[in-house]
Amino acid sequence: MENGDYLKGRLLLETEIVPAARGIVRDTSVKCLPAMVEMANQVQCTRCGSVHLKRQAVIVNQLAAFYYCPSCIQLGRIQSNLALYHLPETGFPPSKVTCFWQGRLSHEQNRISEKLVQAVHDGGKYLVHAVTGAGKTEMLFAAIAAALSLGKRLCLASPRVDVCLELYPRLQSAFPQQAICLLYGKQPAPYQRTAFVLCTTHQLLRFYRAFDVLILDEADAYPYAGNAMLEHGCAQSIKERNTLIFLTATPTKKMQLTVTGKRLSVSRLPARYHRYPLPEPVCHWVWQLPQQILSGKLPKALIAAVAQRQRQTLMFCPSIRQTELLSALLKRSFPALRIDSVHADDDERERKVAAMREGAYDILISTTILERGVTFPNIDVLVVGSDHRVFSESVLVQIAGRAGRSREHPEGDVVFLHSGMSREMKKALRHIRRMNCRAAERGLLR
Repeated sequence: MENGDYLKGRLLLETEIVPAARGIVRDTSVKCLPAMVEMANQVQCTRCGSVHLKRQAVIVNQLAAFYYCPSCIQLGRIQSNLALYHLPETGFPPSKVTCFWQGRLSHEQNRISEKLVQAVHDGGKYLVHAVTGAGKTEMLFAAIAAALSLGKRLCLASPRVDVCLELYPRLQSAFPQQAICLLYGKQPAPYQRTAFVLCTTHQLLRFYRAFDVLILDEADAYPYAGNAMLEHGCAQSIKERNTLIFLTATPTKKMQLTVTGKRLSVSRLPARYHRYPLPEPVCHWVWQLPQQILSGKLPKALIAAVAQRQRQTLMFCPSIRQTELLSALLKRSFPALRIDSVHADDDERERKVAAMREGAYDILISTTILERGVTFPNIDVLVVGSDHRVFSESVLVQIAGRAGRSREHPEGDVVFLHSGMSREMKKALRHIRRMNCRAAERGLLR
């Protein structure tokens, strides 16, 4: 890769450029932008758009006094005495791109796929509202091939690293002749300028006017939803003439209002590709559920649910502490079962998710990091403490959607253990039943 390619469509600090290419910043064609802009008693970060009071973002030491941006510090510290460097994106030559996926889309999937191809040609914003397990990724393949064949630069972004890691091998298999650059916080491979980028939404902050087509998967997920900084990154990463596609099973109220106002085109699919209904959760009340677990006791309902499991089980807890505690309690009570836990701060997170997919665990206990975007072929789902405030309607719908996803195993049990039905639980149950009813009304269920 030539030195200039490292900066095309990018917005980087000099320290973010690989040492061998840093000489490019002295080239007269490179745009040099102030990393922060001062405004009276405030400063604004050029990279993430965040505005801070000067007195809250100042650093004074023996060598210098400067401002910094605390909002995007995890990407490397932006300082007012530094610069950001950028080269305009020059695009890629048109070339025939072939998709090698051998599957067949259903009639409804194909209808949406054709609309996405048209969106690539026409530009604008488009929402695909499809239930969990509807085959949204496969519906993208034709649009991806069309965009790349036209010489457009395309990015598929998700708020969750687990989603990116799940999608990468699937996209490589579908487009084996196409180089795909995977970007996330801890990725070992260096950046390569490619026409096709797969990344987390945080990584979009390092791009500027780079993409002709941006596909935002799980657009309602934490940390993207309602995050002004990440929305800024999304907006600045795309060219002025662009196609922006949102994918989700649980659109936010903001998205729904945008659709109602006809500022966002939408296609809806209330059924899974294998035509089986969404698994509807069964709810069990447990007296003082969290207190029992935190005191080192396994509730009888939980013991029964584990003993009666028929498949691998993905279990969700509301906190890291409960996840680790429950893992220890279950290992002691069920020594014959292969049990482990995973959470966002787990250094072995990638390995454990891959091991679960390969059948190495009987039970994997997780926080909400695995609520969406990951597929295990044949599992049951158990939520412990589903009335906890972290389990919103969208989170519970996504969690329930982990079960019954594959054509070979289209059914799975979903159990919610709680100490009192929360409003979000009731909304999630209504949501799932409503989707199944709509699918039945449209003749999309077998």
